[in-house]
Amino acid sequence: MKIDGGAAFPQSRQFDANGFVIVYESYGMSLRDYFAAAALQGIKWNGYERLDDSAQVAYALADAMLVERDKP
Repeated sequence: MKIDGGAAFPQSRQFDANGFVIVYESYGMSLRDYFAAAALQGIKWNGYERLDDSAQVAYALADAMLVERDKP
């Protein structure tokens, strides 16, 4: 199953007339990665000890959040 969900923290800049920058774009991280990172913090905070599969659990939770997010 491939779930993306969009991007978290996309940025775009332009400027000049001496405010410099002139075009900078960052697509940010995927919303799935953002949700997985948040889930991983909760998993670790709650004392989950199995380091070998904590990332898999975090991404499973992220996928579930994305599915719920798309429901009406």
